[in-house]
Amino acid sequence: FRRVLFRSPRVDRQALREHAMTRSGDSEGHMGYQRVSSSTMAAIAYEHSTLTLSIRFQRGSEYWYFSVPETVYLELCAADSKGHYFNARIRNAGYTCQRVQ
Repeated sequence: FRRVLFRSPRVDRQALREHAMTRSGDSEGHMGYQRVSSSTMAAIAYEHSTLTLSIRFQRGSEYWYFSVPETVYLELCAADSKGHYFNARIRNAGYTCQRVQ
């Protein structure tokens, strides 16, 4: 068994934060979805006030992940492979999640 660590890309967090706010919600941080280029995900959203990451998948299901740090959301936005990042840093990271649809 070999553990592979995911290395997050170096990103300009402030620029990503500003980009995410203009695409993902209003100035209060309320969720608004942005479409993503991914074979597994259709859209993502993040609510800053509650640290809730919402992911709509291509097959129609939607999940909310709670207490997700903003850095995880920003790195997901910047990831070349959203599915790889999701599997490595979100899916099995222990975040409480709820299926919405």
